[in-house]
Amino acid sequence: MSALLFGCSGPGVVENTPKLPRSTPPPIGDQPKVIAYGDSLTAGYGLETWEDSFPALLQKRLDADGYEFQVLNYGQGGDTAKGGLARLDLALGVAGIRIFILELGANDIMKGVDADEIKSDLNEIIRRVKERNVELLLCGFKPPPEVGSAYSASIDRMYSDLANENGIAYMPDFMEGVRSDPKLMLEDKIHPNKEGVRVIQQNVYIALQPLLVKYERKRD
Repeated sequence: MSALLFGCSGPGVVENTPKLPRSTPPPIGDQPKVIAYGDSLTAGYGLETWEDSFPALLQKRLDADGYEFQVLNYGQGGDTAKGGLARLDLALGVAGIRIFILELGANDIMKGVDADEIKSDLNEIIRRVKERNVELLLCGFKPPPEVGSAYSASIDRMYSDLANENGIAYMPDFMEGVRSDPKLMLEDKIHPNKEGVRVIQQNVYIALQPLLVKYERKRD
């Protein structure tokens, strides 16, 4: 499991020194795979250990519920939709991928990248993942108020259209119930803390249910 812990960057935000994990994730096994593919929100920026990241918590939840999946964290701090497209081959080179969780666009939004440009890059990621008969969950991101209502609306439409046009599962706001609660955020007011990540994991798990049922492998 790869967790590159760097921060999202944006206007007026200084990227912090990464906090590296204290232990090493387990090696890739032969179980069917769930790929968590995103930026620092997936990687687990600012957390004490990789075990506190949402992919690691999702792994524990899947194990507890008897699913035979291995969740791999392909989060990379500071990544954009274009950057995610550029490194996609690395993730798609893993054998046995069944589900792909796509969480990208937050850094693009903070930089004011046009919604059509973000959509083009994310759409290509989705197209290439679907070519491998892999199920997808697209995670959207609600822009902060300071970007303006017109841009915010274009981003909301972009994510929704991507999900509808590609016929994939959709989670409209990856940070739902977290960003508005200071107790669930780090001091940078950008990334979730340990408690916030637990909320994200629960939301992702709910959104994954229709996909997990198709591939579940219950233990005896």
